[in-house]
Amino acid sequence: MFFDIYKTIAREVSGERCFDILNGIVRFHRLQLGPGIEEAARYCAGVLKAKGLDAMVNIYIPENGGRFYGYRPSPGWECREAKLWMWDEEKKEYVKLSDFEENAFAVIQKSCPTPEGGIETELVEIEDPEKEESFASKDLRGKIVLVRGKVGIASYFAVKYGAIGIITDDLNEYWPVRTRWDLPDARQYTAFPAYACKKLFGFVLTPRQGEMVRGMLDRGPVKVKAKVVSDFQEPRVPVATAVIPGQVPEEILVVAHICHPKPSANDNASGAAAAIEAIASLDRLIKSGVLLAPRLGMRLLLVPEMGGTFAYLASEPERPRVLAGINLDMVGENQTLCGSTLKVEYPPLAACSFAGTLLKEITAFCANDAGMTGEQKGFPVLRWGVFPYSGGSDHYGTAAGRPYPFKGRDESGGQLC
Repeated sequence: MFFDIYKTIAREVSGERCFDILNGIVRFHRLQLGPGIEEAARYCAGVLKAKGLDAMVNIYIPENGGRFYGYRPSPGWECREAKLWMWDEEKKEYVKLSDFEENAFAVIQKSCPTPEGGIETELVEIEDPEKEESFASKDLRGKIVLVRGKVGIASYFAVKYGAIGIITDDLNEYWPVRTRWDLPDARQYTAFPAYACKKLFGFVLTPRQGEMVRGMLDRGPVKVKAKVVSDFQEPRVPVATAVIPGQVPEEILVVAHICHPKPSANDNASGAAAAIEAIASLDRLIKSGVLLAPRLGMRLLLVPEMGGTFAYLASEPERPRVLAGINLDMVGENQTLCGSTLKVEYPPLAACSFAGTLLKEITAFCANDAGMTGEQKGFPVLRWGVFPYSGGSDHYGTAAGRPYPFKGRDESGGQLC
């Protein structure tokens, strides 16, 4: 029976439709929480409606001290302009290094605004940005610091010692899969933590730019100019949802994220595109009578990561009981290009759920079916593995109370844009 259902669904779903949906999502700058992610949620709801589903976008605004259960959403943030220049002594002019309009990753997300017209100051290199003495030993008041390391830690010390901004050329390395020089012209997605988001502005350089700037600092003082036009708003949490009704008042959740900066595709638009295509294909097969109507309802939730799931659970007390679910985190990587592995993560043991074991068996079947054709059968081309629960995404927020989600994630240590 499973084989027949699997083949029926496999014939219906379309990878090209997935890419078309994904290309629509990545047009929006979908940072939590800002106007771009609301636009992306409305786009997804429109796609679902066009495919025949009853979809909507709910906007959740926190009450009771600004929390959804124990989760406090970050402020909304909108960036309209962000540019960084460095003074070139030979040319006697400023040379542009970063521009938000050209690349949304060029600014550290949730940067505070600069004074109107921008600000000129000295750039100071911090040798070890995760140690306080690297900051305490220098006069940083009114200056911008250059760091390579965890911005969350560096921003705390930068604020403490009077810096006004941060420039980072960090790029996570995952040896032997990736070093910073595998992506010399990439900018890493970087955001300020809550305690720094209204006190610092910042920019992201590529590894190649970082080496160039550090070389100039070795030869003498470096002057930079920065301009950021941004503002913060009260948090608004958009959640796009659609449901295939079941025969009983219980549901399975399919959760995917629509957040992250433009044009981030794998993390997190790939899961959302796959989820939309999956739910729409199932809906067509059920309405046409090819598949029987399900006993359990299937609800799609397209959310800002973590916050959207908390907002839905806290704001919909009359929601149907959830029996199981899946969080499609990142599912779209070219494994040959990225050296990645599809990660199937179990729910916590305390949840007493069948979901992880079921997904393991389904994934094994699909992996074998995706093998080479012709006489050379039985050689899977998909790398995948099963891992114990670790938390850190939407399956974390709901697993404690219900036998809820496992997670699917294609791990490469970075984003494929």
